[in-house]
Amino acid sequence: MLPFINAEDLADSKSLLIFLNARGRYHPTTFAPAELEFSHATDISTSLDKVHGKALLYLVENSKDEHRKEDIGYGSVVEFPSRSLVQNVESSGKACRPGKGLEILARQYLILDFLVGCCEFIVHEIPENALLGSIYPILPEPPNLLDQEDKYSGFADAARLSPYRPRIQPDFGRLRHLISTVFETAKDHAWTLWEDLAYFADCLQALMNHRHENILNEKGQTHPSFGSRRLLASSLGKIVKSACMGLVVWENLLQRMTTLENIANSLPELESHTTLLEAYKTSVESVYFHLRCERDNMALTLGVMLTGSRQLRHLL
Repeated sequence: MLPFINAEDLADSKSLLIFLNARGRYHPTTFAPAELEFSHATDISTSLDKVHGKALLYLVENSKDEHRKEDIGYGSVVEFPSRSLVQNVESSGKACRPGKGLEILARQYLILDFLVGCCEFIVHEIPENALLGSIYPILPEPPNLLDQEDKYSGFADAARLSPYRPRIQPDFGRLRHLISTVFETAKDHAWTLWEDLAYFADCLQALMNHRHENILNEKGQTHPSFGSRRLLASSLGKIVKSACMGLVVWENLLQRMTTLENIANSLPELESHTTLLEAYKTSVESVYFHLRCERDNMALTLGVMLTGSRQLRHLL
């Protein structure tokens, strides 16, 4: 099995159907910008970039180039007269360095080869000529391969299906629901800390058990602050601060996502409205910025907690 295709996920027939539908109906340009995001073991070669320093590999279909009369096809390598022009085209997102581009094309070739093999296995009784003829016409795309329960599930399920879904216009309603679910969880957590002393004590004990002060040094000695009132006060403050910050952050994100959803719903009618398009762009950038900040904060918190856990410390 390919390293960027999870066999456990694809054992679920729904995930495989979503994968087949997405890759079969949408051009590879749709997936190219984020292709390597789902290939964590990718090692991008830079040797080609050094040899072809003024060359770029295009990731869009039939792109126009002011230096060429003909259209530039997807996967074409183009040599530019200056490095400044290379940087301009690369920053536009239309093309990338040859090393990275070839990695993307290689991943897409392997994915499509795998999916074609799956299709051949599923319809092995139908001759290939019949499949390509008019006997079996291409049917319209199904309205939704996800059940309502799957559509509004948590972030974990969304992350599990994201490598296999089509990467076109985002479903902002679904994203807003996911964020609202996290916000409600954060609100319940904050109120329960305030009202239930037993719950507060359990959270405090869990935090104390994962403090790095529990780790013995090379001489087998404990940290000087271990068991002190200072350590207890620090833990108490961290619990309250974390609960309040989580409430504020996710409420802020929910408001921004609601605004973004409202703007996105108005775009089909006002595509030529420059002010609205600029507001849409600003709103998208704002939401993604705050999501990245929260991701980094969670990663930092997780790293601190793993340090104090002997069973999980090897993950650092």
